[in-house]
Amino acid sequence: SCASATEVGGSPFSGGSVPAPVTSYTGAMRVTFTSDGHNAFDGFVASFGSTTTSCPSSGSTLTAASGSISDGPGSYDNYQSCYWIIAPSGAVWVTLSFSSLSTQSGRDLVRVYLCSDASCASATEVGGSPFSGGSVPASVTTTRVAMRVTFTADGYATGDGFAASFTSSATAYCSVSSSFTLTAASGSISDGPGIYGNYQSCSWIIAPPGTGMVVILSFGSFSTEANADLVRVYSCSSASCASTAEVGGSPFSGGSVPAPVTSYTGVMRVTFTSDGYNAFAGFEASYATAAPYTCAASSGSTLAASTGFLSDGSGAYSDSMSCYWIIAPPGAASVTLSFGAFSTEANADLVRVYSCADASCASATEVGGSPFSGGSVPAPLTSYTGAMRVTFTSDISVTFDGFEASYATAAPYTCAASSGSTLAASTGFLSDGSGAYSDSMSCYWIIA
Repeated sequence: SCASATEVGGSPFSGGSVPAPVTSYTGAMRVTFTSDGHNAFDGFVASFGSTTTSCPSSGSTLTAASGSISDGPGSYDNYQSCYWIIAPSGAVWVTLSFSSLSTQSGRDLVRVYLCSDASCASATEVGGSPFSGGSVPASVTTTRVAMRVTFTADGYATGDGFAASFTSSATAYCSVSSSFTLTAASGSISDGPGIYGNYQSCSWIIAPPGTGMVVILSFGSFSTEANADLVRVYSCSSASCASTAEVGGSPFSGGSVPAPVTSYTGVMRVTFTSDGYNAFAGFEASYATAAPYTCAASSGSTLAASTGFLSDGSGAYSDSMSCYWIIAPPGAASVTLSFGAFSTEANADLVRVYSCADASCASATEVGGSPFSGGSVPAPLTSYTGAMRVTFTSDISVTFDGFEASYATAAPYTCAASSGSTLAASTGFLSDGSGAYSDSMSCYWIIA
């Protein structure tokens, strides 16, 4: 009945150029012709055809990490019409590689579109598409999350058709000039396999869902041209990253693997740029998100995880606030507290840090420099007892944004576990072991 109809792309047609073939994937089509009361011409002639022949898996959404598509074995049929949506689960890029192409040039067409999501409701045709004839196209890569491929044939000559394979990755690889927005709670980024290229310029915005979270970026490997090919890391005030602050230590370059970096705003931007000279193996990094221990949610808790995050809470803290945490991971030789942000009323709203004799913190010694207040970020603080208490109190007037901090622990090198070892780490802890040592003990370490 065609009571409900959608005009196809390119329609209406007029003038002297012959339109490309048009296809309805619904099995029905309406064609109209209207003329006004002035000039008249020869008009148009068109043929139509239909087919029940389809391609293998046509109409499917392909969610595997890799796979293949084709028009099918042998020569394709006239009026064949097929499509696939390639949307591998968790992928941040998809590459389509053609192994063969033999179609009627300019008439039997393979089209490739980049999609903003797996529905492909919004799609952009890639450069060079449509593809036809006898030359195998170059590979097509999308840094969006999905790709749509269509194949249509008219009613004349046919050919052997096409075959292509696709691959994907959950690692957001840099590709000359590319940008990604990563919304998964965890993932990985890299300049790409092998040696990176000259003049690369890439960026990643890491913006997982949820409020009050922190984003931690940990490097697995790092090798760039020192002071020239740079990885920069920013903490962003919103998911658009329109306003950013570069994190401490950034930019990173050279051959040393940077320590983990943290954005306490819940959004992070990472960029990589290379100049026109030497190139190296580049970098690999993974990110994760975590909820901080806040005054409202966890005050009074004993924190047993080996790493974590403390905060007074999101936004400005309240008047007359009082909260504390005991950090006592089992087996820890040390606890180090590192502040990421700090803003309190000077000499009034105070963060105090104590080194504790044991996990009960019944006996505690305030660390040097404590209490902390004002607008300067304190230097990292370490308790060598393996337990630490942190307190925050505010008075009855004037509030600020408060503080954010992360903690990490280290296990000691003990006689039983590591005697005779050469210790190559830049920092570490030694101990005879827990409790009283034994008679006739003998152990050693070389620190080099």
